[in-house]
Amino acid sequence: LQWEGDDGDATTWIRWSAKGALQDLEGQWTEKSKAGEQVYTIADGQIKTPGASPTEISAASDGSFAAKLSGTPHKGSLQKGELQWEGDDGDATTWIRWSDEDALKLLDGMWKPKADDGGASGGAAGAGDGDGDG
Repeated sequence: LQWEGDDGDATTWIRWSAKGALQDLEGQWTEKSKAGEQVYTIADGQIKTPGASPTEISAASDGSFAAKLSGTPHKGSLQKGELQWEGDDGDATTWIRWSDEDALKLLDGMWKPKADDGGASGGAAGAGDGDGDG
């Protein structure tokens, strides 16, 4: 809608809905400083974490979000694709988007069986000595 005042100033209004704002957040997130340690899923107005009860998340018309994280009320905002949280207790954290591809990147590199008690591990055939030649 566009409103024009008697003084000639025009103001444009856009339609806003909390549901639409929350849809922008849907997906997987993780803490920027501890990427991949804990993955949070935002869906259907809730933040879901494995091993914990879902937490409600709500949107305000000023573009902010509210949720209880670890039992403490937090206010969040989406800034440059990152979800910035600030708690009533002064705690602040940043969440970034997380995907299956990000999780797979954590597995990049050379891997070998862990030795049981300092001796030979009895690992899988062809595990090699870590020099890449098998």
